[in-house]
Amino acid sequence: MATITVNLATTHFYEPELGHTINITGPGDPIEVNRGDTIVFRWSSKSGSPSNYNIGIGSLDSSVWTNTTVAYLYEVNQTASKVIKSNASYVTDGVVCTFSANGKTRNFTVNIRVLNPNDNTPDSWNMGNQTSKAPGIEVYIGSVTVRGINVPVTCSINNSTYFKFRVNGGSWRTSSTTVNSGDLVELKCNTPQAFSQTVTNRLTIGTVYDDVSVTTGSSNSVQFIPSGITGLPIKFSEVFGFFGRRRQYASTDYEPAKLTDYLRGGDFLPNITQNNGVPTSPPIRLSDFPGTGTSLYFDKYPNDKSAVSRTDTGSTPAEIEIGWEESVDYTLGYGLIRDNCQVRFNWQILNQEGRGEGVDVVLINGSQINTWQDIPAQFHYVGFKTRPKQNTEGFYTIGVTIEVRFRQDNSTIVESTATGTLRWYGP
Repeated sequence: MATITVNLATTHFYEPELGHTINITGPGDPIEVNRGDTIVFRWSSKSGSPSNYNIGIGSLDSSVWTNTTVAYLYEVNQTASKVIKSNASYVTDGVVCTFSANGKTRNFTVNIRVLNPNDNTPDSWNMGNQTSKAPGIEVYIGSVTVRGINVPVTCSINNSTYFKFRVNGGSWRTSSTTVNSGDLVELKCNTPQAFSQTVTNRLTIGTVYDDVSVTTGSSNSVQFIPSGITGLPIKFSEVFGFFGRRRQYASTDYEPAKLTDYLRGGDFLPNITQNNGVPTSPPIRLSDFPGTGTSLYFDKYPNDKSAVSRTDTGSTPAEIEIGWEESVDYTLGYGLIRDNCQVRFNWQILNQEGRGEGVDVVLINGSQINTWQDIPAQFHYVGFKTRPKQNTEGFYTIGVTIEVRFRQDNSTIVESTATGTLRWYGP
């Protein structure tokens, strides 16, 4: 029989405006055990200076444990052992670990799963559906770590036209394979070439499955931009002049372009219907490019944000700042199209309360307000900050609109708006 250690960590801190704050943490995933195993609960670390403290180990299921009496830990490195019955039920028991200190309590539940020696039914999962995706791109759906089994089971998908999966970082595949407990299964999709089209897939592991769908965006959310290449003869400079080139790392200079850089589905040419004349692998010819184009869209939309002053305004108030950074808070598609785009920022105060020193704009790497500008080789950033007045509380709510257009086609614009809140509180 095995001995398994469960480590528990606690924290304590004191702030005048909040009082005593305590917390307890432990393993995030269920602990898988067998009948007869011994589980050792250990107080592994303690930060801060709590008083009158202990950890209670309780809420033990009598169908699982030989002894259900609450056990207590009073200091770091102290342990308490509990034994799984030889005839324990094949269930998951939520053991409640209660940290008590300074007159407060916080609970953390450690899930102990007693394994059935022939369990082939994994835990369920939900990767979620994807919407408003660009046509002809690769979309990462998500991953699941196989849990709840102790025998190998089959893993498969039912839509090999658009979907692939892989196990533990191996090669992407469409054919079924065998997985074990602890294996990581990932799923991706190559989106359809048309706008407003939905494809579905069922990922099955053992006897459990998860259905997902991927829907391409409308022509309003994903803009098609024609290259203007309509017939022969074609110069190579027309191709890389429109679709762009790779920049040298952290530089405004470009690497030499090669025709094979512009294969369909690569870094520059989306795999959409308009580009079907361009192959996905060599050989490739300049005569393949009439009628081609690219796509412009937000691959990741900017999210709403908020920032709260960490100290009250009874002392000298500190500045509060929020901002949005390209490549971190939002990204553009298709591929490396950002290098061939321009951006414009607009903002306004939507709501306010209290007395601040006004809102200042923070701009990095040449960002400007209400002016079209080329996207720099490195990230660009727009932010907003304020310094509250002393002994006040309040907030600013700011709306920022990010507009992007293709440099060679100023009529094609995509935009997204996010809000940010700067909040401070009084003494």
